[in-house]
Amino acid sequence: MAFEWSPKKSDLVVEVQGISFVADDVTKDYLQGLTVDYEESDDEVGFVVRSSFNTGCGALACDHGFGTCSGDGECKN
Repeated sequence: MAFEWSPKKSDLVVEVQGISFVADDVTKDYLQGLTVDYEESDDEVGFVVRSSFNTGCGALACDHGFGTCSGDGECKN
């Protein structure tokens, strides 16, 4: 996950609650079934990516470099 200041014409841009998410032509096929949330706790702050297809650490998002697997089986970035 990274910031994209100038999306290309072929990029998929989705705006949710005022935040734009951008995916390139290759990556957009991997986004089906993913949810992105921002969480704050006493220990951690950041984005959490969850897959409705696979909830373990083998989740597609982790496997393709969108995050790292935490001890609780979630991908965190």
